[in-house]
Amino acid sequence: MQWLLDHANHGGTDCLLWPFARNKSGYATISHPDRPGTMIASRMMCIIAHGEPSDPSDYACHDCNNGHLGCVNPKHLRWDDNRGNQMDRVAAGNSNRGSRHGNSKLTESDVRQIRKLAKSLTRQEIAERFDVSVSAIHLIMQGRTWGWLK
Repeated sequence: MQWLLDHANHGGTDCLLWPFARNKSGYATISHPDRPGTMIASRMMCIIAHGEPSDPSDYACHDCNNGHLGCVNPKHLRWDDNRGNQMDRVAAGNSNRGSRHGNSKLTESDVRQIRKLAKSLTRQEIAERFDVSVSAIHLIMQGRTWGWLK
């Protein structure tokens, strides 16, 4: 905790890397005497540097996209909601959506082809061609899955 307080006015623009414990994803962790268990150190730094979040469910988001490397630079941190946090992940290429998801059977190329085939084939025919369910094709066509892919 003292290390964070000592670096709360850090003037550098490069990432300030946490020199202590990290979780399995690389995020800096800290024990806080007033809070049970451990917490993410960048969240504590965001509290110290920017005050408590307006909504307790807000995230301490990294403009540098290096939270997973242990960055706690207060200049890189801001409060944002889950949507903003997820959009940061997408922009940084750290999201597991689309073909990066472990359960995905389709690639981005497949989805583009499915959308083209929908003009001439039934959803059943497309589903059989790609070995997925008709509901998967339906969700793609509605934009409820793969909606971000143009």
